Amino acid sequence: MTTVERDDARPTRREELLLGALALFREKGYHATGINDIGAAVGVSGPAIYRHFASKDELLAEAIMAGARQIAAATRDALAEDRVPGEALEELARAYVGLAIANRDMMAVYLLEARHLPTDQRRPIGRSVRRFRQAWSDLLLRARPELDERQADSLVRHVMFMAIANSVETYADDDDQTVALVTAMVLAALYADV
Repeated sequence: MTTVERDDARPTRREELLLGALALFREKGYHATGINDIGAAVGVSGPAIYRHFASKDELLAEAIMAGARQIAAATRDALAEDRVPGEALEELARAYVGLAIANRDMMAVYLLEARHLPTDQRRPIGRSVRRFRQAWSDLLLRARPELDERQADSLVRHVMFMAIANSVETYADDDDQTVALVTAMVLAALYADV
């Protein structure tokens, strides 16, 4: 399932615009993608986008926030069940990797294009990422009590980047085998000696 699709219906025009914009931002870059390009990708005129978004910046911010909301939901789900820390960490890693691989365009755009957003639109994204990273770090500290907070945060930052980078460039399929492979890589890094 992509970042903005719903289970119960075909994507709305707004969702189609988000998906089309993500694909173009990834392919051409944020600055090289015009409103007319996005409109053409989904079969509308460029100015029709303004019925749904005030600006290209808003469209980029909403696309990234849609992904952040999905990651936050997966984090809550992975941590909701009563598991020992190691099992919860494995579930969290698998959920994150699965989302990253299934949402390559969103991850690439977040990684490469979020910096183009105005500060007021970057702030909520940054807060969401910090909450997500803190949840990982807290869980890692419970699974590996020998680590200090700085070490846990450093490991989490690196594995999050590794998962995104692998999802964006390395793997073409989002099948279970690929998710298992990248999850194993993430877990090996989290349990590495520091």
